[in-house]
Amino acid sequence: MNKLQNLIPFLTDRVSRVDGSLFISLIFFVLGGVVRYYSLNFVSIDMSNPEGLLYWYDVLQTQGFAALGSSFSIYTPPYLYLLWLATKTYVFLSPVTSIKLISIAFDIANVVVIYHLLQTLNFKKSMSLIGAAMFWVLPTVLINSAYWGQAESVFSCFVFLSLLYLLKDRSVLAMVFFGIAFSIKAQPLFLGPFLFLLFLRKRLSFSRFLIVPVVYMSMMLPAIYMGRPALELLLAYGGQASKFQDLTANAPTLYAFIPNSYYDVVGPIGFVFTAIWALLWSFFYARRLRSFPSEMFILAAFVSLSSIPFLLPKMHDRYFYLADVASLLVAMYYPSLWFLTAGYQIVSGMAYYVFLVVPSFDPFGDTILKVAALLNLAVVLAGVWAQWQIAVRENLFQEMRFLNQTFVGIKKYFISFGGGFKKIRFQFFSF
Repeated sequence: MNKLQNLIPFLTDRVSRVDGSLFISLIFFVLGGVVRYYSLNFVSIDMSNPEGLLYWYDVLQTQGFAALGSSFSIYTPPYLYLLWLATKTYVFLSPVTSIKLISIAFDIANVVVIYHLLQTLNFKKSMSLIGAAMFWVLPTVLINSAYWGQAESVFSCFVFLSLLYLLKDRSVLAMVFFGIAFSIKAQPLFLGPFLFLLFLRKRLSFSRFLIVPVVYMSMMLPAIYMGRPALELLLAYGGQASKFQDLTANAPTLYAFIPNSYYDVVGPIGFVFTAIWALLWSFFYARRLRSFPSEMFILAAFVSLSSIPFLLPKMHDRYFYLADVASLLVAMYYPSLWFLTAGYQIVSGMAYYVFLVVPSFDPFGDTILKVAALLNLAVVLAGVWAQWQIAVRENLFQEMRFLNQTFVGIKKYFISFGGGFKKIRFQFFSF
């Protein structure tokens, strides 16, 4: 009878917890859905631009799949395949809505991926659901897909799938997904230092990196079949980089303080400095860390995704999207680092505001961007410092664990002799 009485409060507590997490998640999902619905009619500059998204939609809608044989868009073909599919809805959906639904569909896919990522990081189902729901209502995620109609959610889905399978030590699938992400946009390369760190830690073999170019070119095959030159597609990102001659395109980085007249000097220096930082960071943590647990895994990925676009020149306002989302995963694991998530919502939000709201000729936009750049510097440094502190703590834990195992071994050795030695008692830390 007493056992039954104790069981009832236990079950009631469990049900209330599940109901609570479901209720909070439901509120987030409904709120995110409503905001997305009311954002569908907004037409951004990127859409109305004579060579923007609506123009690409019109080309694909009038010429069909054959249009992929020409270079009418600065985007690589994989996104254009999706846009071609979206044109099939022209009878009952406006072009603006069709374009945005691509990104929103991948928002939904990202919810599922992030849920499974958190599950793999040993979160309970209730917390994994809340984390996925929090992604759904992140302001920058909402603005990027439903309001702006950009493609960050598309390639990000495959980046986070790559992280998911890296956590599961299924490196082949992980690099396949990374290759798909890279075929859509170049931003997944921000994860490059992290992947190199895994290589140095022997979590990734060199042969796995060869999967990426194979997948990349495989994703280009339909466009090549339609007549697009293979070499042009192979060098697509080089052509994109050379098209824009700006130190920053509304990106909240320190290049916002440097006049663009110094582009020819500062640009190469920025690339070299970023490469040096990436190598030093990767080699340092490859040697420094005694172990590489899941919590260090996700924090290292965040540092890579935030520091690289901050140091690189020629970045755009949307290029911290991956860091925006990764900061949420870090905050889920380390609640004391919640300010990283809040910081990136503010930083990226300010950059979005400059592009979407402030007129290009208004100097107020430059002021906002410079403030955002300084805040971004603080967030990046905070992430690097947090990784250092956790690495030190993890190494100390491993050293103490080693000492404990050593003393336990000595204890067993002496006790095995029996007699007087049995009176020896070693008391030490237990882990």
